[in-house]
Amino acid sequence: MREKVKRTIILTVTLIFVYVDSVYAYPAQCSISVTRREQQQSNWCWAATAQMIGDHYRPLKTQNNIVTMKLLQEILFLLVMFNLILLEEDYSE
Repeated sequence: MREKVKRTIILTVTLIFVYVDSVYAYPAQCSISVTRREQQQSNWCWAATAQMIGDHYRPLKTQNNIVTMKLLQEILFLLVMFNLILLEEDYSE
């Protein structure tokens, strides 16, 4: 039981760090100079946009890296939610 709580806390903290790393505190309205990027896959317009904006603030991320990070964030979120459900079931018994 304690091990489950420990794992849930670790996953939650990891998820928070991943989320915080992906969010920048910039003004809602601003104008930046970007270099146009072609999307590398037919459904990656969002990744190309993220790359163009990201290049202005923190270059080096490829669209593949952006998509991979987003998928990992989603997986971590699902794992945390799954563990919280299991934890809730353990407490309800």
